[in-house]
Amino acid sequence: MRQPAFQEFKSKIQREFLDGSAIAPDLFSAAIEILSDTQFSLGGDVSYPIHEALNWHVTRFGAEARENLEAALFRNEDQSPWQVKLSRSLQPDRKPYLAPKGKGSQAFTPAVTVQIWVKIAQRYNLIDRLPQWVRSAHKNRDFTLTSSARGFGVNPKESSFWQWVRDNDIEIVLTEGGKKSLCLLSHGYVAIALYGCDGGRLVNDLIAGEKIRKLKPELIPDLKPFATEGREFVFAFDQDAKFETRYKVSRALGQLGDLLIEADCKVKVATWDGKDGKGIDDLIVNRGVVAWEQSYSEAETLAQWRIQQHLAREVRRKPDLNIGDREFTEIALELPTSGIAALHGGKGSGKSKAIGKCLKLSRWLSITHLTSLGRDQSAGWAGVFVNDGDFHGSKLLKDGMPVNGGSVCVPSLMKVSAVEVDTLVLDEVTATLEFLLGSKLANKDGIRPLLLSEFVRRVRAARLVVIADADLTEEALQFIEEIRGERAYLVRSERKALTYEATVIDGSKDATIALLQQHIDQLPDGKIIYINCDAKGLADSLTELLGRSQTLLISGDTSGGEIETSFLASKGRDLPNLILQGIRFIISSPSVVQGFSIEHHTNLIDSVWGFYSGCSISAHQIAQAPDRVRDSQVPRYFWIANKGSAYSKHSGAFNVSTYLKEFRQLNTAAARLVSHSLKPETAQATELIDWQSENLKMFAALEVRRNRGMVALRETLIALLRKEGKRVKVIRPNLSKSEIQSAKAAITEASRVTHKRYCEAVAIALDLTDEAAKLLENRTEALTPDEALSLTKYYLKDFYELETVTSADVEFDRKGQTRTEIKRLEAVLHPDLATQRTVKSIERNPDTPQDWKPDVIALWLLEQSGAAALICQIAAGEIERLPADQVQSISAFVRSHSVEFRLAFNFRNIETQSDQQIIGEILSRHGIHTQRCGNRNNRRYEVCKPELETLLAIIERRRKEISPLEKIEVDREGAIAEDPFNSEDLADIRGLYESSSDPEARRLLQESIPPDLWERAIYQIA
Repeated sequence: MRQPAFQEFKSKIQREFLDGSAIAPDLFSAAIEILSDTQFSLGGDVSYPIHEALNWHVTRFGAEARENLEAALFRNEDQSPWQVKLSRSLQPDRKPYLAPKGKGSQAFTPAVTVQIWVKIAQRYNLIDRLPQWVRSAHKNRDFTLTSSARGFGVNPKESSFWQWVRDNDIEIVLTEGGKKSLCLLSHGYVAIALYGCDGGRLVNDLIAGEKIRKLKPELIPDLKPFATEGREFVFAFDQDAKFETRYKVSRALGQLGDLLIEADCKVKVATWDGKDGKGIDDLIVNRGVVAWEQSYSEAETLAQWRIQQHLAREVRRKPDLNIGDREFTEIALELPTSGIAALHGGKGSGKSKAIGKCLKLSRWLSITHLTSLGRDQSAGWAGVFVNDGDFHGSKLLKDGMPVNGGSVCVPSLMKVSAVEVDTLVLDEVTATLEFLLGSKLANKDGIRPLLLSEFVRRVRAARLVVIADADLTEEALQFIEEIRGERAYLVRSERKALTYEATVIDGSKDATIALLQQHIDQLPDGKIIYINCDAKGLADSLTELLGRSQTLLISGDTSGGEIETSFLASKGRDLPNLILQGIRFIISSPSVVQGFSIEHHTNLIDSVWGFYSGCSISAHQIAQAPDRVRDSQVPRYFWIANKGSAYSKHSGAFNVSTYLKEFRQLNTAAARLVSHSLKPETAQATELIDWQSENLKMFAALEVRRNRGMVALRETLIALLRKEGKRVKVIRPNLSKSEIQSAKAAITEASRVTHKRYCEAVAIALDLTDEAAKLLENRTEALTPDEALSLTKYYLKDFYELETVTSADVEFDRKGQTRTEIKRLEAVLHPDLATQRTVKSIERNPDTPQDWKPDVIALWLLEQSGAAALICQIAAGEIERLPADQVQSISAFVRSHSVEFRLAFNFRNIETQSDQQIIGEILSRHGIHTQRCGNRNNRRYEVCKPELETLLAIIERRRKEISPLEKIEVDREGAIAEDPFNSEDLADIRGLYESSSDPEARRLLQESIPPDLWERAIYQIA
């Protein structure tokens, strides 16, 4: 042993551990041993402690190497070596940490001193659970006495600190590196160190000296005893700066977390700013233990953390300019004047104002998905909202005077095809693309291909394209870049303007309503509560519950009203007047999540409440709703369902490649099943679809994001709120059972009364002619409440073939549910209808398969499974009691084709359902309901005949009004020759052609229309 070198190394290690990692001196002495490579006993025997600790052969190094090698040995409580830190690295570019050879991954469980043990017991309120010897030693001030896994005159279990941890439900922090766990233990936290982020999983078996990958990874043996039901683990791993490293760490932690969750443990992840220290010991040294305590208290669930990681990667590239906490307005004049300028920042970061600065000397057009947003933009940017303005040639007019620009909603995009501009604005670009590619409103009369063609032309033709979004995605950026053939200049603002306190209520919806009622009891005079719901029905019911006379309801049915329209445009200026009118509550439904804000008189708003069940809009849209009130001082309260139901209707996949695969599988099959009924050019178009096109990849990315949000709605919304800087806390309401039941009864009664009033209102609504109904359908403005009721009445009369509509008819319709069931039943009883619906949808939109209706796929699966035959037999009265053999046969088929049924019917959890549940779900989708009869030994299911007879009578009545398929003319190739385009459609196409003087625009328009239709429209061929 070279004594000077040994002492120098020892001093260095002590400084590194005690000062550099904030480890308690007594714990350092208990867990760390300083070794020299070669040691001599008093009797002259030679030992090689480093070799022995690492299981190395003695001759691994020469004598010279052993003379100048020292090590710090990390010992476990049972005195076994866990790891050594050598005085120098033995290989270039490798850290000097080595683990014992042949031992595999192990956990670091060192001995602790009495002082540390007691500190930990105090933190977890377990003083009374301490072994007697620990309490005695602490009382006698024997603080440095250490625990042992071997025992020392007492029960070995009582002498072991880690056995005590296993026996008590104590949270355990998992980290990487022995110094970090010793640091946390020193500050009273139970911490176990691993060799690295992937050191907690056993992925290989050693068989005959060879590593063989396990079929299923499992926890390493050292962790298994701690992974008991209900125990919470907190991950505190290094905050690496490199993207590649962060990705690998995230993946490894997710895999380890999954194994712990499988063992019924709870898993959280603590994070901190890497600038304050890469490792947890660095954080404590640099910022104090209080920084760790904050990180520990704010640790997210594994699900939330995963979502946060995904959200952080939504834009994967580094920004070209990061402006930190500044607003975009400060750098507006520095933005490019050509190409693509992308503004990525949260709400309140000044995106809209910055765009306004850029547009002052430019001719511009903004394409948006919301009327309210379009109006807001045109007012702020000195332009015109196209639907409110006029045209003169290629110029936009406002009140008869030319303006430099305007905003237009996607469905009206073709109206401005002749207007040429320098700058194209795509504010809230992700939502705009979602509308353009997937909304039904962007496909009225099959216009989506035209809109897509015009959108692409606009993006290519503009000198500058400005895109802006709080929820910008890499896919949206790439989509615009691909169209233009150039890379975007990305500017990122980290500004978090709305950092309000967001309280998530961990209880039922009824409990949250009870809390709201308690809050209302304390509501000061002159204050308003703003409530947002993603379910229109709940918005209606809350309006009834809180009192219609003192509630302003803004929904799809009411937003066209005079007071409602004024409020949406006022940015809060109407609040004082509303209060004078006796309004105490403003309730908005899913249709009001974007495009309006309350910026003025926010001091009059007491609080914001949100009720989100995930039944309509996406998680990202929900997260924007509470920010409509632009004031961080107004508290927010949320009830959020654990999972939503508004998944994509095409696929429930969670990644783009799987989504596109299933999307293609479903629609290709539908097209081939009806290929004999398609026009030849249409059939050929379906065969030539590029399923990897930029349009479809963008569409898939948007739908996948929706699916991810729905499958973990609550966790996703919490993650989104935290991403935006909200101070999120979760509380459990302190309510009695009777209080919750009372709230449930009240909202149920309010729902009943609301629905009854609605049914009566529809029944007495004004009757519409076909022409009047068509005008309302095509209006871009929101309908007034009376107009909405009249249009609903028109649809009921048309579908059910009614002369008059009663409130009972409206009740029977169940807001369209009964109509949907009847259509499905019709398609089974009259298969030609399913073919017609699919054929019509493909003929109308041969190039956009997201608009196809795959009714024939559902019918084919029902026929193959035997379910169609069963439905027909039930409808014919041949079966009144479900035969057990048919039920079993059909259910077995469904299970064996679960993927196909999931795609066609959106069925979930088929594998876990009973035979009767599967049959019940299939029959109920077609309006056929059964009732259980008999006892457990003789259980049977009988059809509810009166309900079914009513549906069959309606179908028969409708059938007489529908031309049979045989009467539709069929051309020589066997394709249906029914013309889906009327004279108005031809006139629209001709008008679009004549309104554009640009040859390129006319060329793109012609390419998007079938040749025969183009000739008929342009040359007015009858």
